[in-house]
Amino acid sequence: MSGVRFLPRCIWPLTLCVAFLSSTAVAQGSFQELLAEFAKRREAAAAATDGMLTYEDHTRITNWFAGQLEKYVKASEGATDHAQASLELASMRLRLGEPDAARTVLKSLKPASATMDDAFVAAELAERLGLASDRIAWIDAALAKAKTFEQRMRAGTILMTRMVEPERANQLYEDALRSADDDEQKAEVRWWQAVAVREREDRADGDYEKALHRIVTEFPGTRFGKIAADRLRAMAFSLGDPTVDLVGTGLDGKPLRSADLRGKVVAVYFWSTRSERALEGLKALRSLRERYADAGFEVFGVCLDEDRKAVDDYLARNAHPWRDLFDGKGYDGDHARRLNVEFVPHLFLVDRDGKIAGLRLYVDDAEEVDHTREFIERTLGAK
Repeated sequence: MSGVRFLPRCIWPLTLCVAFLSSTAVAQGSFQELLAEFAKRREAAAAATDGMLTYEDHTRITNWFAGQLEKYVKASEGATDHAQASLELASMRLRLGEPDAARTVLKSLKPASATMDDAFVAAELAERLGLASDRIAWIDAALAKAKTFEQRMRAGTILMTRMVEPERANQLYEDALRSADDDEQKAEVRWWQAVAVREREDRADGDYEKALHRIVTEFPGTRFGKIAADRLRAMAFSLGDPTVDLVGTGLDGKPLRSADLRGKVVAVYFWSTRSERALEGLKALRSLRERYADAGFEVFGVCLDEDRKAVDDYLARNAHPWRDLFDGKGYDGDHARRLNVEFVPHLFLVDRDGKIAGLRLYVDDAEEVDHTREFIERTLGAK
């Protein structure tokens, strides 16, 4: 297999990739330092072979990492990253075709040292290793660590999806409903239950919509009842339908309402500095606005970043003349939830009367810009 070559990218589990990519500082002797050295060696080996990683280098570096990880796990008991390192080691041993070694590592891990998320990962590993009773024990440990409302709701989603334990998930939601303080919190519980239903791979068509309708029916006047109602409308948008108006605080800290732009043709644009496509779209929209502003065209932005500094840094270099909503909650904010926005860029066009004039429009390449320009010109001309 000497001719086999590997792309120089992270091929390990998401826990390892995220741990490395999210670390901004590496402590001496930490799991993060080991991950950084692992990535450094892979990159150096790839650079020496025209940007690709040979099978031999991949095997050599992987075996080195496994050995170092083994030493670290033995020496790090009691450290905050001990559980994460142990789970990575068990997963690696399993990938290397050493299931007995993986079982030994997993069985040596104590639930007390694991977070809720660690415990769920351990349950997944236990299932892959055929340890049925250990899997149940780790799920129990994860639920015992779910202390806050947010943690319990996330646990419900994980139970419903990754663990494929819908009965336990629904029991968790029912328990949360009984202990809820008021209808507002009950509606939020139902919202999280609907999110979990949506993310199930085996859900039947219409299950998610039914879950949203349940929120609207049971808790119509609550925050999440209104969000669910707007999301159902957005999911069924057709040309000519009334839009869902957006209300909140702009990046400038002042109130901002999309309804204040009635009488103009408006491109409602969801974007984030984390998406190159979305940033390309901002450039195109600046040009389109410059060309059509006098005819009554405007842009209403919705920024889905969570990092305000990243937004401010970008706009300091690339200012645009329209205003943007911002709540710092990303896709978990009300704006994205209400409009059924699950990715960026996301653009739709609203006519002068507040009705949908264009759906699923894009402005991140020349062909798409031309297509969107036709919609803008047609809508501006319709008086």
